[in-house]
Amino acid sequence: MTLLTLYRTSKIGDCLAEALDEMITQEKIPGDLGMKVMAEFDAAIYKALEKDVTTKTFFKGHLDSYRYCDQVWTMVMSDTTFRMETASPGGSTKGTEVKADKIKLVCVDERLWQQPQK
Repeated sequence: MTLLTLYRTSKIGDCLAEALDEMITQEKIPGDLGMKVMAEFDAAIYKALEKDVTTKTFFKGHLDSYRYCDQVWTMVMSDTTFRMETASPGGSTKGTEVKADKIKLVCVDERLWQQPQK
């Protein structure tokens, strides 16, 4: 898996791939169009996360396991609390808290995402 296809294994990426597979199987779209849609998804999700996400997230929980391979951290945590803070234009922050029994967190160094300019 390349870095640009990392989000294909997210829930939204899985749902898109499943919908495209169904349309290809029913011959509603050609297979090469499905591949083009997935490539467009890869670029769009990366761009959206890079430019549009301004929320800071803090998390705390029990670290069950972790792995570092090819400059990618993978952590499995249990009893995790996430706190998301969004800054308002006036300078105040709005916080939301979410709890999860078990999570898998994948972290990639931002420098690996940067593509050489052509």
